[in-house]
Amino acid sequence: MQVYRWTQAEALVERINSLREPYRGNAIAWLERCTHQPLKDVGKDLYHFLDGLNPAVRERFVYHTRAILDDAIRFFGESAVPQANHSAAPNERVMVEGQ
Repeated sequence: MQVYRWTQAEALVERINSLREPYRGNAIAWLERCTHQPLKDVGKDLYHFLDGLNPAVRERFVYHTRAILDDAIRFFGESAVPQANHSAAPNERVMVEGQ
């Protein structure tokens, strides 16, 4: 079910984007190592990664990644300024302020 996978990806992206720098960048670098692929557009690339996983593996990956990101937020704090929205649905354009 694509909507469910997108929701899972969005939940992870929200956690990543809530981290302040340099922890946000570190989280993305860690996920790039886990996924063995670059995450240029975190939301879209993470969605495509999750889409390619077996459902049981995907559930475990999301569960453990969410727990690790929640710990990172708790220990390192949240960003005071929200990061750019990197969680737009595939083929969906995000309006950026000033465009």
